[in-house]
Amino acid sequence: MEQLTAFVSEELTAKCTFDDAENCSEKAKKYIVKWSEKSVEDKKKEIERLEKMGTGSMKADLKKWIKERQNILKSGIAGADGEL
Repeated sequence: MEQLTAFVSEELTAKCTFDDAENCSEKAKKYIVKWSEKSVEDKKKEIERLEKMGTGSMKADLKKWIKERQNILKSGIAGADGEL
């Protein structure tokens, strides 16, 4: 059941991105505002940091928030320079 929940939350839910904040929670919108002023290099470093954090054991909602932040940052990088 946990795998199904993870799949649905990662693959089937509406994605929150830098360009389309309509599907974002208030928490995610604040995160976008915070990171919109940062450089692409800073965003890449944060993605790496989040990837390391995501490998540890944690509650499902925290793991989901890490994945959401990674997706947000990746969308911001893709929009900035076309990479990722």
